[in-house]
Amino acid sequence: MELIHAAFERNELGFVRDLNRFDAETSVRVDATEASNSWRLDLGADLWQRQPILEGHYLYIPDTEWGGPVEKVGHNTRTGVISLSGCTWRGMLGRQVICPPEGQAYRVYADVSADRVARELIEPILGELFRVPVQIAPDISASFRFDPLLRGFQRALNDHGLAIDLRYNAATRMVEVHIRQVMDFSGSLDLSQDYGMDMVTSSGSLTGYNHLIALGRGELTERQVLHLYRLDDGSITEDKPAWADTIRDRVKVYDYSAVETVDELRKGAVARLNEYAQAGSLELDASELDIQAQLGDIVGARDRVTGMACTAPITGMILKMSEAGMTIEKRVG
Repeated sequence: MELIHAAFERNELGFVRDLNRFDAETSVRVDATEASNSWRLDLGADLWQRQPILEGHYLYIPDTEWGGPVEKVGHNTRTGVISLSGCTWRGMLGRQVICPPEGQAYRVYADVSADRVARELIEPILGELFRVPVQIAPDISASFRFDPLLRGFQRALNDHGLAIDLRYNAATRMVEVHIRQVMDFSGSLDLSQDYGMDMVTSSGSLTGYNHLIALGRGELTERQVLHLYRLDDGSITEDKPAWADTIRDRVKVYDYSAVETVDELRKGAVARLNEYAQAGSLELDASELDIQAQLGDIVGARDRVTGMACTAPITGMILKMSEAGMTIEKRVG
């Protein structure tokens, strides 16, 4: 893979070689910061002078999501190093907000193709750089009210087992947004210390919820209300368990007033309760694994000491390039 430097209109100016380092990070965590979707390039001042990389230019690796606009240029005169940095393509999505149509409380989609939703959310704002090709994508239902674009749309896709795939197309000079199915590798690969990797696992939660009150359409006594309970085995039911209304009951309210049907309310509530439950967690570096897992894909792991088993998505990837070569770290959990 080659790092390419392009000018303001994204016309290519050449390869970036003999660099000190190029690091880029991308994350799908709900609590991801701007730093979690950013990049940095360090190179010698002499190289920079021969081909200046200016604020507003672009750096990218074609056919990947590694890259973005140059937003900061710095020079350390003591070391003679020029440092450039900016957000990634994914990070640019995180800087936008999904606003409801004028006069409405929510922007609502009911059984609409995921690529059409992506097109309507992204292209009106970022259309000069981002393109959502017509594709065969499942229908989704979602509602948004001033949600950050990346987080809100990503959460809607998560509810339907989908993920965002970003690729820079050098031929069209556009970032292409594709919707793909999340792959679950947990059934075929059970990671453990046997693979020579370290991990951090936990069972239980200090803040997990096992009872969700989902509020749908309507006003006051006419409003749709569902009570969902997550049992000890992880299953979810509407039948009131024995521990309800006792000290074991941990309750959370889910407001989904823009929902169209009770079935849609139930589907969204189940996904949200699973998200709130957090019965176990897993953190590990899956860089050494020979699997083609991408952001959002699910892997499983087992701690041989405690016997704890967890499944978790790949939530982050870190690219590191230098004269010594290139590595891509995959972060789980």
